[in-house]
Amino acid sequence: MSLGGSPCCSLQNCDYPCRSMIKDSPLRPVLLSESAINQVMAQVFRKYRDITNEWIIPFKDRYEELNRRRVGVDGTRDWRLEESLKEDRSLLTSDFATALRRQIGPDFPLKIRAFSYVQLGRSHSSSGQNQILAALGFSFSRPTSKSPTVPKKNFDETLIKLHKLANVLNDPNIMRSLYHVNDEQSELIKALQLGKLGQLSLSEISSGAAALIHQFSSIEIACTKLLKEHPYESLLLLIDEGDAFLHLGWQQKYVSYLDKTSALLKKKFRSVQVVLATHSPVLMSDFPRECISILDGKTWLEDLMEDSPSLSPSESFGAPLDAVVRQVGQTGTMGAFAAQAIKSVVAEISEGMEVSPERIDMIGDPVIRRQVRKAVFEQKLRKPEV
Repeated sequence: MSLGGSPCCSLQNCDYPCRSMIKDSPLRPVLLSESAINQVMAQVFRKYRDITNEWIIPFKDRYEELNRRRVGVDGTRDWRLEESLKEDRSLLTSDFATALRRQIGPDFPLKIRAFSYVQLGRSHSSSGQNQILAALGFSFSRPTSKSPTVPKKNFDETLIKLHKLANVLNDPNIMRSLYHVNDEQSELIKALQLGKLGQLSLSEISSGAAALIHQFSSIEIACTKLLKEHPYESLLLLIDEGDAFLHLGWQQKYVSYLDKTSALLKKKFRSVQVVLATHSPVLMSDFPRECISILDGKTWLEDLMEDSPSLSPSESFGAPLDAVVRQVGQTGTMGAFAAQAIKSVVAEISEGMEVSPERIDMIGDPVIRRQVRKAVFEQKLRKPEV
């Protein structure tokens, strides 16, 4: 059967339980940024005459001084000065944020995010802006309207969502740029309807996780298409190197995910058989030896003429990886380059040559390293004294 087709690519729209296989779905929340503080500061300074908070006075003076320094001798704005003033502007923003945080209290990071969010693509009335600034702790010489404006309602709703999101993430400040959430958290986040406040997406996951979701969802799509064409009762699923290019951590989970997929497919077919080709000793260790056939490269005719039985390992399921490599992989556990390098060291010692301790210490196998050191010691004992 073909595994073609468009795999599911949306966590929200995926009916097949790909997300239950990849336990950690990525969430990227809206960040607390320097530009958000600059937005607050710009609005505060525009309404400077109406705001009664005295702590903003020195910041207003520094802000105006920076603006004066931007102007050239001819009275026009000198863009060449922008880069030299960049550090001073950033320092002003940092100092303003520190003072504003003291005014707002623990809600500072969430309120600033809510403020920045409600500013997106909107031009608010003066009363709406005043109400939001009042929510940030600023006082006005004239009382603001008691009836909440649309911007203020949006601000309050956004702040409530951010508080709920903080509880789901167990992070009161939501300071990280990326969170990996489990299934339960994912469902709670989807219910919040965050929109641009935070989005669940597969685009942030590793290439290995994306490859697994692509593979298993493709299998589901192909099987669904197959059953629409004809009510087949049996399924033979052939997978060639499905673990290719996967990190060892994902290889360790592959057979578990494949087992879950097979269980789901059994609800659609009377019988399901899976044949998997792999070179991975990690995958081999997840199968009982009765389920493994070792391909020796011979044709069926050669096996018949030589009366060769099919090769099966003596160890596999849950066995140490070095045993799986030897028994199932039918090979050694050391790379050819390392093996040749160690042989060269042993040959030099046998010929009575000096070998640097660094070359011996580099050998990772403690047994081999100990034997080589023993050979060096014995070689020194055999040397005649001068």
